Amino acid sequence: MATNRTRRAFLHTVGAASIIGTATSGAAARDNPGPPVSGSGEARITNLEVFPVREVGGNTFEDRILHGETLTGPLDGTFIQTVSGKVHASGRVVFRGRIEFTGSLGDCGEGIINLGVSGRGHVQEPGFPITEASVRVISQAANTIDVTGTGTLSQRGPALTYDIQYVCR
Repeated sequence: MATNRTRRAFLHTVGAASIIGTATSGAAARDNPGPPVSGSGEARITNLEVFPVREVGGNTFEDRILHGETLTGPLDGTFIQTVSGKVHASGRVVFRGRIEFTGSLGDCGEGIINLGVSGRGHVQEPGFPITEASVRVISQAANTIDVTGTGTLSQRGPALTYDIQYVCR
């Protein structure tokens, strides 16, 4: 009987050590993500919806939904950008919002990444301003690609260029 108790105690100890080892390995992987990666590419806006909200003193407040696709670079997929902004009477534009990217990012995998975006620029062409914006990964349950990072976007009409720095986790 002592032998059976000893075996059971040994098996419980080995099982617990195995579970602890697995949890520690997973935590170590999260604590030591892959190396930072930089990349750049091009994208284009395929559809633009503009919803004027109100006008005050010659300034227009509006919401915009932009649909697009990436053309080159580490991002390979489509995006929907939803922003709210102010178009000043002078033509200056300021905005902030979100981008939902669906596709793949380098070696990080495929899925969805949510980004916060904020920027400024000026109206050059009807509907499409020339802008510079910063983006950052927003950590949300909706993200199915485990990544962190930041970047910049430049828009001239329907053409976009981007520079990003990211870490696969």
